[in-house]
Amino acid sequence: MEKKLPFVRAADVEGEFRTPPRTSKLLLAPKFGWVKNVSMGMNITEVGSMIPDHVHEESEEVLFLISGRARIVIE
Repeated sequence: MEKKLPFVRAADVEGEFRTPPRTSKLLLAPKFGWVKNVSMGMNITEVGSMIPDHVHEESEEVLFLISGRARIVIE
């Protein structure tokens, strides 16, 4: 049986407002049942805001900057 891959439109996903000011959207994750080993999300970050320092113990993180400017710190 062929497994149908999900098609997710970010515009259709309700965001969660967080502090510092940004909206986070989880687009793809194991808890949705479509995938086992990948998560994908997006953040719409307010000008002058940030995403707090954090660690993903179980995975790497890939970042794409769609527009604007950012400083990314990797340790």
